[in-house]
Amino acid sequence: MLLQENGIRNGIVNAGGDLVVLGTHGDRRWRVGIRDPRKPKVLRTVELEARESIVTSGDYERFFTYQGKRYHHLLDPRTGYPVTDTASVTVIDNDPELADSAATALMVGGPALFAELPMQLGIRYALLITPDGEVLLTPEMRRRLGE
Repeated sequence: MLLQENGIRNGIVNAGGDLVVLGTHGDRRWRVGIRDPRKPKVLRTVELEARESIVTSGDYERFFTYQGKRYHHLLDPRTGYPVTDTASVTVIDNDPELADSAATALMVGGPALFAELPMQLGIRYALLITPDGEVLLTPEMRRRLGE
């Protein structure tokens, strides 16, 4: 990584809310929050290992409401309309491109495919939040969060 080649050993790279961490935060791992997509609060916190990425896809940053319906930028290719049964998905992986594409795929797959799709994509750590606030976790994410 270019930063490490230039002597940067510890830090966070933030690309529009998608994070990659380098090294540690002093004597501990980097700790980041996973945002509640419907309320201005942190839903969970997670510690990241060096070189891990955490990426969230959600319906809460870029959207508008028209006649009581939320329209956002994450479209279901099967319908051409915005995804409706998922509010956000957070993925942790060492590969930021995989994490980003997996978060979007899991957003589209929704709760119905969440039990199987992360495994098919090679994702161990994923968290899905439905519009009504239900939280779904992969088994490894559940263990990582201590739940």
